[in-house]
Amino acid sequence: MPQRYGHLLQTQANDVLNAIRKNGFDPAEFAWEIEGTPTLRHRPSGDYFFSFDLVDYGQHQAYYCPGEDTEEEEWRGGSWQGQLSLVEQWLTNLKREIQAPDLWSLLSEQTALVQAASTDSANTPFSAAEIEKISDGVRELQAYIEKTHELDEQKHAFVESRLDYLTDAAHRQGRQDWLHTAIGVLFTVVMGLSMAPHQAKEIFRFVDDVLQAILKTQSLLP
Repeated sequence: MPQRYGHLLQTQANDVLNAIRKNGFDPAEFAWEIEGTPTLRHRPSGDYFFSFDLVDYGQHQAYYCPGEDTEEEEWRGGSWQGQLSLVEQWLTNLKREIQAPDLWSLLSEQTALVQAASTDSANTPFSAAEIEKISDGVRELQAYIEKTHELDEQKHAFVESRLDYLTDAAHRQGRQDWLHTAIGVLFTVVMGLSMAPHQAKEIFRFVDDVLQAILKTQSLLP
């Protein structure tokens, strides 16, 4: 027996699936909630959804989150094609929100790193062994970025130049100065690639891991 999608026709449910694929999402990230008003929920976020309602005279109605410029928006009365175009807009809104880095959270992590490192170390030069650890860490970071992002030639060159600069800076800067440089460089990379929040956190963990290896301290990040 085919799965039911509330009042939606099978062809309409298929239209929604095609819209999801068209917008670059994995359909497995979405789940139907059929009891009551049929609602499509984005699994990873948990909070983002699109509800397909039907009012008098077969008029479609929608309630969804995130909206274009508010947390939630409502659309009253219209054709199925009108509602489907709204699904497209919702997917655009969804992609915008889940890919946006949490700049306030990153700022907090930057502050914690700077304060902890400033307390735990002087601005002394790195040793040759420490510079080697930094170089190894930068190579691992670049591999992680290339694995988790589809970089075109321009973005690849951007990431490579920024990370090469970070390695070179370790030869001429003290550890505190280098830490500030590293945070600035990584913040630029995060913004330049429009990283998702969890990806941005992994990038800043790099600095933490390098400092742990060099200073032999516990994690500086909460």
